[in-house]
Amino acid sequence: MWWPEPMVNYCSLNLNNLVFQFTGSHPLRPDSPHDASRILRPSRLCQSRSQQTNCRKCVPMFQSLLSITGRAALVAIFLMSAVGNKIPNYSKVAAYMASEGVPAPQILLGGAIAFLIVGGALVLVGYKARLGATLLLIFLIFATYFFHDFWTVRDLAAKEFQMIQFLKNLSLAGAMLFIIANGPGAGSLESVFSKRSGKK
Repeated sequence: MWWPEPMVNYCSLNLNNLVFQFTGSHPLRPDSPHDASRILRPSRLCQSRSQQTNCRKCVPMFQSLLSITGRAALVAIFLMSAVGNKIPNYSKVAAYMASEGVPAPQILLGGAIAFLIVGGALVLVGYKARLGATLLLIFLIFATYFFHDFWTVRDLAAKEFQMIQFLKNLSLAGAMLFIIANGPGAGSLESVFSKRSGKK
């Protein structure tokens, strides 16, 4: 017996959306009548409620994986800047900062390293992520103003390079503002603590 499409109701909206997200096509929109006879049977996709439940569990797991990967990719540049450049080359970086007009470069460089490491770590694990994003945003504002002020550069090639760096920092600042507004997302310590407190 064939089931009309409205009666099938896409065999649970969550399952249909999951298939759509992974494949880019709806499993219940056949291209031919032959496909319809094979697909439009509810037993094909919804054999049991336990299978539907397991499928629904895949969505938050996938969201957590993407969120963790995204946060790691976002803060990699900050952590590597502190650990891979500023700490081992402290004196050279401080001298460069002084040449760019940064006041008290030895002190401010230490503060910048602290902001980068603490802010990057908080955003990465998703704990106090709004605070971490705020620290990184402050660093970006000052770093962009002192080191990527393309509007003061006359050489066209150097001006273009500094403009690219300015726009890169602008994009990163936008990501920090997004985290401040919305939090770290799935797969974060904040979400874990929130679930635990909700169960109590």
